[in-house]
Amino acid sequence: MEAPNLFDQVNLTGEDAIRAAFAASDEYAVDDRSGPELLCLAVERLYDVAILAEGLRASTAILEDPTSWLLVEGVRELRDVGGEVLQLLLRALDTEARETGFAPDVWQRRALRTAAIALRGDERAPQRPDVGDATRAATVSVAAALRDGRLDRMAVPGHLSSAIGCAAALFMLASAVLERSDVR
Repeated sequence: MEAPNLFDQVNLTGEDAIRAAFAASDEYAVDDRSGPELLCLAVERLYDVAILAEGLRASTAILEDPTSWLLVEGVRELRDVGGEVLQLLLRALDTEARETGFAPDVWQRRALRTAAIALRGDERAPQRPDVGDATRAATVSVAAALRDGRLDRMAVPGHLSSAIGCAAALFMLASAVLERSDVR
């Protein structure tokens, strides 16, 4: 049985809603760490996000309702871990901006566009990404940022903005599903 695209659960997909998700992730703030430490922790937590997101996708295919009370605990964990990942990546982008002197605004706008594509789709993309695609893209982008951090510091913000956009979409998905669920 084919699961629906879970990003359809998110009704508010504009830039203001995505910025609000960035702000909401402040609740999951982490201790001060260096850029590479933030990225390593983000990769570690993205594995948890991948497992939780795939579990939600598979369970939704069976139950046909991501807001089912049977899934609430997993969705809550996805929201919490997703919020932590989003906050780690936002903090890593700020740290990178401070250390290299680039303006983070451009990269934050790119992150907004990436999140919007995951949530709404893009006319250039024949198929919207699903939660697995978003999780993989975030993980690959963080790994690329770690790799390029020693070789090409100016490539790091691009990788981080892609990862932030994907993480924001996943965080918004879990938040929207919890909002619509009967059990909070």
